[in-house]
Amino acid sequence: MMVLSVLMALAGIIIILSATHISARSENLGSFAYLEKQALRAAVGIVVMLISSRIDYHRMRAISFLALVATAALLIVCLIPGTYGIAPVIGGARRWIHLGSVSFQPSELAKFFLVCWAAGYLVRKRELLHSFKAGFLPFLIFIGIFFLLVVKQPDLSMAAVLLVMVFTVGFIGGIRPAHILLIVLLAVPLVTYRYVVKVGYRSERLTSFLDSGVDKSGIGYQAYQSRIALGSGGITGLGLGQSRQKYFYLPAAHTDFIYSIIGEELGFLGTLAVLSAFLALCVMGVKVARGAPDYYGFLLASGLTMMIFCSALLHMMVVSGMTPTTGLPLPFFSYGGTNLVTTMWAVGIMINISRSGAKGADSGQV
Repeated sequence: MMVLSVLMALAGIIIILSATHISARSENLGSFAYLEKQALRAAVGIVVMLISSRIDYHRMRAISFLALVATAALLIVCLIPGTYGIAPVIGGARRWIHLGSVSFQPSELAKFFLVCWAAGYLVRKRELLHSFKAGFLPFLIFIGIFFLLVVKQPDLSMAAVLLVMVFTVGFIGGIRPAHILLIVLLAVPLVTYRYVVKVGYRSERLTSFLDSGVDKSGIGYQAYQSRIALGSGGITGLGLGQSRQKYFYLPAAHTDFIYSIIGEELGFLGTLAVLSAFLALCVMGVKVARGAPDYYGFLLASGLTMMIFCSALLHMMVVSGMTPTTGLPLPFFSYGGTNLVTTMWAVGIMINISRSGAKGADSGQV
């Protein structure tokens, strides 16, 4: 798992170089500017992974609540009118905290720590999970707070991912499917109306998705150019560094649409290799969960595995036109530090769970 994760991060650095060297020069930066930043982030991520693989994973249960309180404070900072100096508007949203030369995305931290917290909550309330009031409702309220904080940035896609991740862990952990289904049936129409239909650009994106032939030069431009990139690659691709879409045809090519560049330069075989790598990582994560020495380890490994794999799958679905266009990074590959570091942190925790399970098996523990 560690080797595969490092290889994916290194492959991501190479793809980012290919996707950004033209845009970097247009910004009066060196051709390797984005590569250098991402390489530094990857190095930090690898260190975090190595450290977390050696620290008892039960520590996450102890710190996750306090970490979420701190994360909630950071999310609130992004909403306060007088904090534009450290939480500026970028692309029409306030999703980033800038502290000097360091910047990070609090919603990515929320996604990671919510999975860790949910695993601990489900263990603690295991006997009460059948009860809507005593078990599920507190869980729902706590998750709902973070959903609202993230959706106000605005970042509906990340807010939706938070719900999917945590409810998946909840389902695995014993929350009654009827309770989850009830909330889905009640919340989806309300959220769709309030945060999609009533918000112009999201409504237009949904319309464009439902009729992919509409507005190829407007709201549907990004999705259309993404499909061109994937189609242009054919089976084997145009060759590494030979992308044409990176010449300012495809916006966010190095972040939200990095998979398009992979498809254009490395072809169907390249995209299949990336998908296979994530599937392999998912299988490893499932094996780690099944071999965990305790219930918390099982839920934590399951949640972190789903966090990585579902994030990757959603990115690929957006890029290929299977879901409406939204901003979701591809773990290990997309440019950005918060997602990469938290993903590597998650891998390190799963490695620690695996090692703990192996020690338990060697000592005869069940």
